[in-house]
Amino acid sequence: MFRTIWTKTLRDYRFAIFGWGIGIGLLLFASLVAYATQVDTPAARASLPQIAAQFRFFGDPVEVTTPTGYTTWRVMGLFAPILISIWAVLAGARLVRGEEERGSIDVLLSTPVSRLHLLLEKLGALLVAMLFIGLLIGLLAMAGYASAKLDVDVAGSLLTGLNVSLIGFFFAALALFLSQLLTSRSTAAGLAGALLAVALILDATGRTVDNTAWLQHLSPLYYYNASKPLIADYTSTHGANPGAMLLLLGLAVLLIAVSTPLFLRRDIGETALPSWQRYASGVQKDRTGQALKQAEKDVFIRAISLRALRAHAESIFWWLVGIGFYAIWATSIAKTTEGPLHKLYASVPLINKLFSGQDIATNAGFLALIVFLFLPILVVVFALVEALPWANDLENGRFELLLSTPKPRTRLILERFGAVLIAMLLAPLVIWLGILIAASATAFSVDASKVAAASFGLLPLELIIASLVYLLAGRLRPATVVGVMTAFLAASYFVELLHTLLNVPDWVVSLSIFHQYGSPITDGLNWGAFFAMIGIALVLLALGVVLFNRGDVERAA
Repeated sequence: MFRTIWTKTLRDYRFAIFGWGIGIGLLLFASLVAYATQVDTPAARASLPQIAAQFRFFGDPVEVTTPTGYTTWRVMGLFAPILISIWAVLAGARLVRGEEERGSIDVLLSTPVSRLHLLLEKLGALLVAMLFIGLLIGLLAMAGYASAKLDVDVAGSLLTGLNVSLIGFFFAALALFLSQLLTSRSTAAGLAGALLAVALILDATGRTVDNTAWLQHLSPLYYYNASKPLIADYTSTHGANPGAMLLLLGLAVLLIAVSTPLFLRRDIGETALPSWQRYASGVQKDRTGQALKQAEKDVFIRAISLRALRAHAESIFWWLVGIGFYAIWATSIAKTTEGPLHKLYASVPLINKLFSGQDIATNAGFLALIVFLFLPILVVVFALVEALPWANDLENGRFELLLSTPKPRTRLILERFGAVLIAMLLAPLVIWLGILIAASATAFSVDASKVAAASFGLLPLELIIASLVYLLAGRLRPATVVGVMTAFLAASYFVELLHTLLNVPDWVVSLSIFHQYGSPITDGLNWGAFFAMIGIALVLLALGVVLFNRGDVERAA
């Protein structure tokens, strides 16, 4: 597996392939199987189109009275593309920047391997990983057909998986392109994540707000949703739109084509905007003395945590922009649907089944369904991205110089974790303020205390993820840490989403951090689970400190 760059890169994706492929596939499987029990009467089937029309942000309501149309609207329109794209932006941003930050790219390029060969092999591995994820989704879709006693649509199932792979590959290519313009993979991932949020907002706004349909055409998610392969008669090509699928592939190839010469011509570890670097370098040479005086006054060099915080400021900024945009947008559309939902909820009992008994006619219930449906996974991925530089720095042996000074190891790791903690505190604050601002602007009534509970209740989830990264980094290499963490997040998130449909044992569900988070916006904060998760995070961090104190700095083992 280590004889070529291609096989080594593909091996690094093994956990993510199974985690995201099986997770999204199980969502599709469960939706097909659950249709018969959720929509079990003629009255329920008659009311389903009305419900789907009010929840168009999930997807276009096409043939929702059939198992395949219902699944396309409920799962494939919003859940699948967003979830796969979250992983895709992480993979695309670190495709070459990850090697550069670890310093391993110098070793690779010292062998008879050209930059072009390296990039193409890594891209090939990423594409194969995406196709494997799509294949797993397709196979579980076939299993769903069989379990629901439907005629198995092999072509539709495989095309559904392929369509998911294409949207993921597009966002991976976008993150790769951004990583050529930025010197940090976490910053590139943050900006790509913000653009993903914008794409979601454009597509969903075009579907839900009158006279804004043209906005959809600006979003790649529109071209993803142009194909509905589970609905065989949606188009003449077995539900797929070949033009839209080819356009997604073409856009990804275009981004790769632009990224390739940028990567081939720029200096390793630098941006593809050399004029900025030359200007900064020239200023430094001309004003060396002045720069030294300014450095003495710079508060950000006085502590390890402050230096780390400044180094990742761009990444933190873009992640917070994306998270804040989504919180503001989702809250702002609530007012327009408030009236119809009250009437619909009172007259259509089916809504209780579709949304697990959640009273979505209330403002808090609507926020639980729309705002806090994706924000927990986005926030913990943000925590993961901000914690991963610790693993990279351990791998690269960047702490040798610091530890040659009279600084204890415990102080070093805790100060670095402190920088991550500050970033993690900002995410709930942005969510809380974003919801309150949007609610105030649209005259949408919310309970500020419950919004605060739902927002800051995400902090223990972030702490567990960051602490787990610091623990795993003491024994595993960064690529393995990424794989293990993404698989853990996928399993934890999908267990919470699927436990009512698949009758997952309670003890398994209780292991999900998202289940322990609950729904504070409607039920209030579960203080027992809140402090228990903080306690677990502290234990994980303490174990990480012990491993760091006893391990080799260069090899992290």
